Amino acid sequence: MRNGLLIDYEFCTGCQSCEIACKQEHGFGIGKWGIRVLDEGPWEIDEKTVNWNKIPTPTSLCDLCAERTAGGKLPTCVHHCLAGVMKFGPIDQLVEELDKKPNQVLSSPDHTPARRSDTHSSPHIAWESIPLRAPGDTLQRPEALIAPGRFMSR
Repeated sequence: MRNGLLIDYEFCTGCQSCEIACKQEHGFGIGKWGIRVLDEGPWEIDEKTVNWNKIPTPTSLCDLCAERTAGGKLPTCVHHCLAGVMKFGPIDQLVEELDKKPNQVLSSPDHTPARRSDTHSSPHIAWESIPLRAPGDTLQRPEALIAPGRFMSR
């Protein structure tokens, strides 16, 4: 069973509690994150409307909190998300949730659970993201993943 994160960026407040919780949980130093809140915008839609999204984005250091989830807990970013916009679970179930509304990101690491050595070396993990679809479109293969960084569409 392959797990992932479903992030509803439409309602992310940009508070960065996921970043802070992850850094604390894993002891990441300055310049290292397991998840980053990135800005998309601001840009003008029309004279009265501006688009500005905050998008929590897992990095290559994210292992979905393998130790926590092995113990039945949620990943720390999901647990500490103040806006409640992150869900963790099996990809098949998250794909069903993804079909229910736009402005979401579904990501899954392509790795075996990380084992940290005594030197606390970073795990080597490749993140791939499932593309978002327009309402009514269907995902032909849940395992059809695209390159990192190309995961947003409306």
